Amino acid sequence: MFGKERGMGEWGHSALRWLGTAGFEMQLGHINLLVDPFFSRSEKAIPVLPVHMSELRPGAIFVTHGHLDHAVDVPTIAAQTGAAVYASTSVCESLHDAGCPTRQLHPLAAGRRVRLQGVTARAIPARHARFDLPLILRALWRVRGQLRSLLPFAAYPCGDVLGYVFETPWGKVLHYGSLGWYPEDLDAMRPDVALLPMQGRSRVHDILVRAIERLQPLGTEGELVVIPHHHDDFWPPLSEQIPVQPLIDQVREKGLQSRVLTPTMGEWVDLF
Repeated sequence: MFGKERGMGEWGHSALRWLGTAGFEMQLGHINLLVDPFFSRSEKAIPVLPVHMSELRPGAIFVTHGHLDHAVDVPTIAAQTGAAVYASTSVCESLHDAGCPTRQLHPLAAGRRVRLQGVTARAIPARHARFDLPLILRALWRVRGQLRSLLPFAAYPCGDVLGYVFETPWGKVLHYGSLGWYPEDLDAMRPDVALLPMQGRSRVHDILVRAIERLQPLGTEGELVVIPHHHDDFWPPLSEQIPVQPLIDQVREKGLQSRVLTPTMGEWVDLF
């Protein structure tokens, strides 16, 4: 069960830790995976990430899209560790231009599967969030007089967006890096753990609840564990901290058979 201690067993340990924004480190059996690792946070970011890139030993890195807060540190981590990097073709091209070693880049298309030491990673179609007007106006108000803070983002185009499903001997972990999935794709996924972002829309809690309802409809056996991410204030004043409690309240009010878990940034949580 998620969050309980478990033995190493034949397949090894299963755990994850949130690295801020959409970043996660996952120990799935005998392989360590990174998704959207981002360490070049603003000095004013809240909370402070208590993990450094030098600590990482990934066997593979997965990137959902090419924006700065998902991809900027990937070339450095790849060069330091020799890890394979998986992303869409356009994002791989951007990573190559940013210095990621060619031999480590592996372009993926939606539907492609990668087998990694007993874990299957499946790329799934996704989109980037479409920012709505109230959200844009709030961001512009926060950055007034500080437009220079936006310049680093201009060098990192989004590229084609992917989500990922990691299938393990114990269960499935779903990860979206941006709030732009195809609703009909959610119906057949049935993950055990869903890592869902909270940036990109004003009514983000309502959007996540609708996604959870499709991932785990009422009456479905088992419990879906939802870990919201990308709710930290990673690049103020452009970003803002998103409260998680309204999501927890809505899930409870609707009687959904899902549990919202909010791990502390940088702390390991046992899976399954």
